[in-house]
Amino acid sequence: MFTMLFVACAFAMQDAPPTETESPPTLDPVIYDILRNADEATEAVSTVRYDAVYEGTGSQAVVVPLIKGQIIIAKSDTGKRNLKMEYTTYQVKELEGSITKTTGLFQGSNMLILDHAKQVAIKGNASFRALGQGNNLYMSEFASPNPFEDEINANLVTLEGRAYVAETLCDVLLIDYNGRSQSRWFIGVDDYLPRRIERLRDRDGIPGARILTISNLEVNFEADDSEFALEIPKGYAIRRMAPASNIGQIRGSRGRPGGR
Repeated sequence: MFTMLFVACAFAMQDAPPTETESPPTLDPVIYDILRNADEATEAVSTVRYDAVYEGTGSQAVVVPLIKGQIIIAKSDTGKRNLKMEYTTYQVKELEGSITKTTGLFQGSNMLILDHAKQVAIKGNASFRALGQGNNLYMSEFASPNPFEDEINANLVTLEGRAYVAETLCDVLLIDYNGRSQSRWFIGVDDYLPRRIERLRDRDGIPGARILTISNLEVNFEADDSEFALEIPKGYAIRRMAPASNIGQIRGSRGRPGGR
């Protein structure tokens, strides 16, 4: 499935993360500084562009499709965010269905989806999840206030060392979200921006992970409104979608700790 997605999201302000002197008692000062700097640097980004790969490893490889795409996020003067996504999904053996080309546009709760195979345009109100697998390429930390608050307040964080993601050297942090889930974050050593998130998931007792990796990261550039334009091609039938009950999900909220 090939998809182009645009999202405009509004965010509620949250309390600021702890200052350096308010470091949680169980968090090592070195780890706390990495997460605090990551929280501040990521929230300060006004525009971001990156290439993304989403995949499953271990037990998750048989249920998670490989997805590759490009994403642009831009913050507007009103505090909303536009998100444009273009991606290709490759099926895995336990998921059925053909690969189709799709284009999507989200502006607040207004949605437009183009099914190019059927030449159908679907309009209505829906959440970001309406496009299914594509939202896995969306690193919501770039669209959330206090993006690493969950990690700062986690009960156990381990600094595992450093590793490269593409050509970027990163600090590697294993996060235990109070026993509910675990994730491994890769944070750029120089700019403190996230490059990779591994969400650890078991399946039938077998370890695995759902991994989002970003590369070719560019931030704080001028984004033209034309980059977020989308028109219905001539000859496409137009269908209306019933209002969604979960419209609030399109905001920049992180959701549950550790991500999706």
